[in-house]
Amino acid sequence: MIRGIGTQIVNVRKLATRLTSVLPSSTENYLHPRERARLMEARRNGGELKFLATHWAAKQACWKAFGSQTGLGLDQIEMLHREDGGPLLKIHSARGVEKEGNVVEAKKRDKAEEASVTISHDGDYVVAFVMRQAPLNASLAKSTAQSSTRRKAMAGARAELKTSPPHIAPVTGRRQHSTCSSSEKSKKPAARGFLRELINITASTHEDTRPISTGPKLGKLGNATAFKGKTIMVSVDGETVGYDNVWLRDACPCPRCIDPSTRQKTFETSDVPETIRPRALRISPKKNGLEVIWDQSLRSQPDKDTHNSFYPYELLKQYSSHAETAAARYNSQSPVLWNKAMMEDAVLWVEYKDYMNTDQALFTVLKQLQEYGLAFIRGMGTDDEAKLIERAAERIGELKQTFYGRTWNVKSIPNSKNVAYTSLNLGLHMDLLYFESPPGLQFLHCLRNSVTGGSSYFVDSFRAAHALRLDNPMAFGALTKTPVTFHYKNDGRHFHYTRPTIVLDPYAVGPDPVIDHVNYSPPFQAPFENINQNFRGFHSALRNFADYMAKPEQVYEMTLKEGECVVFQNRRVLHARREFDAASGERWLKGAYVDIDAFRDKYRVLSEKFA
Repeated sequence: MIRGIGTQIVNVRKLATRLTSVLPSSTENYLHPRERARLMEARRNGGELKFLATHWAAKQACWKAFGSQTGLGLDQIEMLHREDGGPLLKIHSARGVEKEGNVVEAKKRDKAEEASVTISHDGDYVVAFVMRQAPLNASLAKSTAQSSTRRKAMAGARAELKTSPPHIAPVTGRRQHSTCSSSEKSKKPAARGFLRELINITASTHEDTRPISTGPKLGKLGNATAFKGKTIMVSVDGETVGYDNVWLRDACPCPRCIDPSTRQKTFETSDVPETIRPRALRISPKKNGLEVIWDQSLRSQPDKDTHNSFYPYELLKQYSSHAETAAARYNSQSPVLWNKAMMEDAVLWVEYKDYMNTDQALFTVLKQLQEYGLAFIRGMGTDDEAKLIERAAERIGELKQTFYGRTWNVKSIPNSKNVAYTSLNLGLHMDLLYFESPPGLQFLHCLRNSVTGGSSYFVDSFRAAHALRLDNPMAFGALTKTPVTFHYKNDGRHFHYTRPTIVLDPYAVGPDPVIDHVNYSPPFQAPFENINQNFRGFHSALRNFADYMAKPEQVYEMTLKEGECVVFQNRRVLHARREFDAASGERWLKGAYVDIDAFRDKYRVLSEKFA
């Protein structure tokens, strides 16, 4: 007998946003102690958000199935796995529950109770369905026997799916059913409504256990089924993933949809009919992919026959989760948040000849820039006529042309139009924040250096921002929202742009906000243009941010020698220069910029080769 049913749908993106507003430790409050230990493992493997979303959905659905007034806490619900790998909920004894202002003891259970749960992943959503059954007794013997019969039928259906060869199954209704004889159908007890739909999803997406060869990397696709006319559910490496019909048709990689020469789409997303559905579909173990025959043509091709699409395992795996998508773009590596001591241990120096002549050395530099944002090259020489910095920069990408030219000279000159071209102290800053698109990488090559003073120093702004978020979330929020104006109005030029100090990645998914870049350049700030009642709060937050970056233990300082070059991410690593005595000798650096897109392009290409 069913005593309670509960369902819960969790929007993963909204959950990630919610988690950013609380301290990380508070996200564990609803977990059972043993689940908290498993969360640590999930964090190490990059699956924290999926773990939290799945457990939150299952526990909320269970709480509803057992009733909100039973004294049941979410941390008393533990999610386990059966021998066949499916999820199972174990409910431990309830604690006290408040009633009419007094805390009374809830009824103790002699032993932990269990509840069945079905969990599905569909794009940004996790759906959980929990069914609570009455304990066994004589009055329930009949219904228990019926339930046992249904369970045996389900097990038989799953076994049949494991052993039967894949087939093209016509999709005629809301669900795809496995083919079977009429005699077989009569033996299986019917389920009704939503329960029947869940049973069919569970059975038809069971993983195909036969080995599938995918070359150097083994990946498995289970059976697939249409669901509610809008989604195709596929088992990818044992995880059930929902792919929207419109999304799948739009992502078709066949030569008719992606031109083999240009590798560009031949149609528009708006050409895909909203009502498109699979006429037939199957998993092909031989090809290791999903085959779909669509029931409609594109709006731009009304006279064409219905389309056949094939989706290889690699494509389905890449878009099975946000983490997999980020990994495929080589964007899943979190930056290393460094301070002085860490950089002294991790500082990278590469020989110029190796950097110029081997892709492995180049990739080493790119990986260091991706993780730390700072790298050094030695042995470049000092011959300006040889255009050494141009060659070094173009090893990564095209030079960024600015009003300073393709390259520029950093020297102390009389009546300078830029503080960099003086011998004065130049504090921590980033370059060209008054541009709409500031450069991503900056190169500084030392051609001459015989002066007293003039050392360079660097600070990781991401580390400072992360520390501020932990210490003072409100201050961190103020720096992400308050606009700061940067300008350059001199020598017949007038550049102007307004942006917040800390910019978050709006598309990142995770329990913590992901910093995309930082904008900090006090020498080039203009008067604030958007003053409101929150300005004093922003000023206090900016002071805290600046004070943290000024701490000696955060500053990595060194003096560039002749023939050495520093490369750094301009939107992350702050750079500065100590004052020097211009009369004591000569100091001449040569600079160049490369856009961040060129850097990421080269990093992805070489990651495919070396990562």
